[in-house]
Amino acid sequence: MKPFQALNNLRQTTPGNAKAVSNLSHLDMPDNAERLTIVWMYPDVLTLEGGRGDLMAMFNVACLLGLPIEIVKCRKLTDTVPFSDTGIVFFPPGDLACMADICKALLPQGDRFARYADKGGHIVAIGGSGSLLAKSTQRVDGTAFDGLGLLDMTLTERNEIFGDDLWLTVRGSKREMIATQIQRCDVTLAKGQAPFADTRYGRGNDGGGLEGARSQNVIFTHALGPALARNPLVCADLLLAAAERMGITPAKPELNPEDIAFETEALNDLRTFIKKKIAGEIVPQD
Repeated sequence: MKPFQALNNLRQTTPGNAKAVSNLSHLDMPDNAERLTIVWMYPDVLTLEGGRGDLMAMFNVACLLGLPIEIVKCRKLTDTVPFSDTGIVFFPPGDLACMADICKALLPQGDRFARYADKGGHIVAIGGSGSLLAKSTQRVDGTAFDGLGLLDMTLTERNEIFGDDLWLTVRGSKREMIATQIQRCDVTLAKGQAPFADTRYGRGNDGGGLEGARSQNVIFTHALGPALARNPLVCADLLLAAAERMGITPAKPELNPEDIAFETEALNDLRTFIKKKIAGEIVPQD
C-alpha cells in the first residue's frame, strides 16, 4: 500500500476500527520497531483547509527520510491526550465556531499540556486552531473564551475574512515557506512572545510583518495549503527535530532534492507569481 493510501484509510476508519497507522511496512521494519508518534487531534472536528493533507505530508516525508512514525487519532473531545512517548501533537485547522467547545474540553488537561511543552514536546496548531494555544480569543459578538495559554498571544475576531498568499521566512532556520492564509482573527503577541516567522508577503498576524507564534517547540502558524505538503523541507525540519528529541535516528539526515523536485518546482512558480503581485503586475481581485 502506498503511503498516501495508508493515511487515507486511517482518516476514513469508523469508531471501533483501527485508530493508528505506521509506515513500518513501507520501511521494511519490524512491528516492534521504535517509531515517532504523532497524535492527530480531533480529525472529525478539525477538518478545514487541508488539515488531512498535512498529516499525509508528514507520513510521506517520513518515508522519504527513512524515519519510522505512527500517526494516532485522538478522536473524541472526551479522550485523554496520549502524551506518553508522543513526539508531536498536531491540531489541524478548524472552524472558529467550535473552538470554545474544544478549549472547554482541553482546559482540564492544561497542566498535562504545559508539562509536555516544558519537556520539549512539539505541539503544532494551524489556522483557526491557534485559539487553542492562545491566552484568549475575543469574538465579534462580545463573547470571549480562554485557550491553553501555551503561547502568549490573544486573538480578536474581525468582521471580514482575509485571504491571500503567504510568503514567510521561518525564524531560526531561515527556511522559506509559501502557503495560503485564510484568516478570521487578528493575532496580538505579548511583549517577549516570539513569532513563528516574518512575512515577506501576506497579512500574517495583523499586517505588521510577523506571522504566527513560537515558544520552543510549541508552534502556531496561519500557513494553509496544506502548508506541509507544499513545503516538504519545513515538514522535514519538524519531523527531524521531534525525532531527535525522542532519540530516534532516521535513515537519512535530510531529503533528497530529487524526491521533492515537483514540490520545489511548484514553490518556484508560486514565488514568481507572488513577486509579480508585489511588483504590481498582478492585482488581486475582490
